[in-house]
Amino acid sequence: MKKIILGLVALSAVSMAAGSDGMYIVPSVGLDLGSEYDHYDTDGFFAGEMSVEALFPMNEQFDLGFGIAFQKHADVKDYWDDHHKYDEAYNSIPFYGTAKFNFPGNGEIQPFMKVDLGYSINSGDFDNGMYFGIGGGLQYQNYVFDLMYKVNNAEWKDWGIEEDYSRFAFGFGYRFDQ
Repeated sequence: MKKIILGLVALSAVSMAAGSDGMYIVPSVGLDLGSEYDHYDTDGFFAGEMSVEALFPMNEQFDLGFGIAFQKHADVKDYWDDHHKYDEAYNSIPFYGTAKFNFPGNGEIQPFMKVDLGYSINSGDFDNGMYFGIGGGLQYQNYVFDLMYKVNNAEWKDWGIEEDYSRFAFGFGYRFDQ
């Protein structure tokens, strides 16, 4: 299933790049506002990401594209259950497809909704998994602001315990037109 999704993302990226008249690039940085792991509490202040997306307008209201990010997840507080000590956080590098719906705006302000779906390469003792994000935002001139709910799926390699990382994230980027 993972190979099929990656293949579809790669195929759509190649086909969109072939007709990239209005392609634009959006590098951005983000900060996690609230985050949690499945089995333990987060600890520490900084958690966030850096990403870059290439988007292709399909029409006035709908853009498709792909992106890559480096996500630094929150640190964890040590936690014991009956069998395991949970003390390891992980970071992720997701490769994803993105779909963006642009609402009618007024002048320079353009509201939008966005969905990301892809594959997350996870660090440490965690298997790779799916990546998902959904949210919305505003574009003012070429400045892009968004608020999204994001989830990285992961599983401990040794124990087979699922350890997803979910959070709300605020992002800030800049749109570079072709």
